[in-house]
Amino acid sequence: MIDTKELRLGNLIYWDIPSKKDIVHEIVGVTWRRINTIPISLGDNIEEYKPIQLTDEWLEHYGAQRNYDNYIYDRFIFIWKKSYKYWYVVDLQSNVYLTKIEFVHEWQNFNFAMSGEELNKFEKL
Repeated sequence: MIDTKELRLGNLIYWDIPSKKDIVHEIVGVTWRRINTIPISLGDNIEEYKPIQLTDEWLEHYGAQRNYDNYIYDRFIFIWKKSYKYWYVVDLQSNVYLTKIEFVHEWQNFNFAMSGEELNKFEKL
């Protein structure tokens, strides 16, 4: 289940019900117990959603460049931590650790916080 406090408008998530397995949706509204997405009708339950794992495919899809086993996006380097299953994000110039990112919506939020720009418009792989 996703914590609605982590979500912003425009975040991408999966709708996780058997007939709609792993369909990507964009957040268009969030309340305490409900998420509104496109093209889902208003009032879907938060229990039906799950975060999207940030994979190589997602990084490349939104413009990160492979650099050996890591990825570079803007002024950041993403270092995969296999045993933890998330990415360490480090400032490329100072080599200072900034955060860890596990899911696409976390990358979207990090990018907005650091640059003031949205990572993407609604697109899916």
